[in-house]
Amino acid sequence: MDYIGTLLRAFDLMPSLWWLYLILTFSLSFIVLYLFNKEELKVDKIALRSLLSQYLLLILYMTIIGRTRVIKRAEFIPFWSYIRPSLWSEILLNYVLFIPFGFLLFSSHGERNEIGKRGLDTMKCVLIGFLISTLIEINQFIFSIGLFEFDDIIGNTLGTYIGVMIARRIITIRRERRVLY
Repeated sequence: MDYIGTLLRAFDLMPSLWWLYLILTFSLSFIVLYLFNKEELKVDKIALRSLLSQYLLLILYMTIIGRTRVIKRAEFIPFWSYIRPSLWSEILLNYVLFIPFGFLLFSSHGERNEIGKRGLDTMKCVLIGFLISTLIEINQFIFSIGLFEFDDIIGNTLGTYIGVMIARRIITIRRERRVLY
């Protein structure tokens, strides 16, 4: 998958309008989430959810929307790309692409300790990352815009898990600091 090339093409289209688009869509999603805030969330949670929606749009652009049609292909053998050193950069990008997603998902929707409020636990966040990755791969295959492969699903799911673990650690550190002071 050529994530970097797709991202660079997105910035080459209209560099000045791209940033304006990001600011406007973030602001719009923030306003909508703030106005329809039924859970009485703090502003930081609303901002994290807005960032999550923006990042999800970026993932969809890089993996589906910004792609051109290719020959329909699929690779159903797990870990086939791991034995090819020429593909290691793409494997790493699959991990890296979903680390911020896992981080933002858990940070904005993760476990809550308040009475009566439950958020997503680690496994639910990882399951969401797995399902989104699977849907992306299926769409790439159906619309002939990429190679369907289990290695991408594995890498994206593990990237989500890494992001969730980073978020959990940061939340734990923040809680410990609050207790000390």
